[in-house]
Amino acid sequence: MDLEKRMESYRQILENEMQDIVSKDGQLYDWMRYHLGWVDRFGSPSSGSPGKQIRACAMLLTAEVCGASHEDLLRFAPLAASIELIHNFSLLHDDVEDESETRRGRATLWTFAGLAQAINTGDGMFAIARTAQYRLVENGFSPGVVLESMKILDETCLRLVEGQQMDIDFEDRVDVTESEYIEMALGKTAAMFAAPLSCGALLAGAPKNVVSAFHQAGLALGLGFQMIDDVLGVWGDTEQTGKPVGDDLRTLKMTYPIIYGRDHDSKSGSEFAEQYVTPPRTEADVRVLTQLLTDMGAREFTEQRADDEINNARRILSAIPLETNYQQSLQEFSDLLVGRVS
Repeated sequence: MDLEKRMESYRQILENEMQDIVSKDGQLYDWMRYHLGWVDRFGSPSSGSPGKQIRACAMLLTAEVCGASHEDLLRFAPLAASIELIHNFSLLHDDVEDESETRRGRATLWTFAGLAQAINTGDGMFAIARTAQYRLVENGFSPGVVLESMKILDETCLRLVEGQQMDIDFEDRVDVTESEYIEMALGKTAAMFAAPLSCGALLAGAPKNVVSAFHQAGLALGLGFQMIDDVLGVWGDTEQTGKPVGDDLRTLKMTYPIIYGRDHDSKSGSEFAEQYVTPPRTEADVRVLTQLLTDMGAREFTEQRADDEINNARRILSAIPLETNYQQSLQEFSDLLVGRVS
């Protein structure tokens, strides 16, 4: 089975489990379903985008390459759903913290439900994500394995909010260093790639050294993914991102290409550094800043750094003793993250 078919199979498993988990009636759950793309703001069925569901699919892919059967994956579904719900609760809060008005091409929840209700909905989604993991016991897993998976995800949530704190703090600073950015990205983004890979290996019964290798590969994949996301935050169009063009420049983010541009030893670098810290930010300003970054090669530099991280992950994954076709699926998955075509 090729990767595209595998991913579609994983999404179906995930969607069925999530629909069952988020099934209660009431406004709170309708708002959760809205954010997940299942209903419109009035609670009527909708064809909104649920997102790419990459993290949950990564967990199921890792489990399969470690020897899990299709029947096993059905047993693992609660953990995949938990991972996806954790990711989405963080996005609900992220939209509030960043004052983002669009997500996946639709109005963000806080814009019509209010800040307090959006925060509360995110809190509820986090609680459901955690309680979903108890289903693993019902599916035959030992309490020890369930506690270990919960420990991984609880620690991941802490790393996530630590990274988010740094990211928010960066918006009021112009002196963010590359090493600080890496620390932030490892928490905010990479931890949520490392956890699915290590959890997938854990549930499949892989030895500790293999679980650890998948964790390290996940960190590298996540860091590369964040850098590509940074590229999209400057140069991606609305169809790609679901957000306005140049959104990171508009919201004073300190992303990898922006740090590169600020530190670039050139006339364009000096001009960018001076203009970037001077609000207010008009659409004309965004276009000028984008062009300056383009002229300095910030996009190409960031894409190369992302490639370096993805290739590091590929090296780690290739050292894990797996069947050839499974190795191929992992390599294709790493390509998928950076939008490359094998």
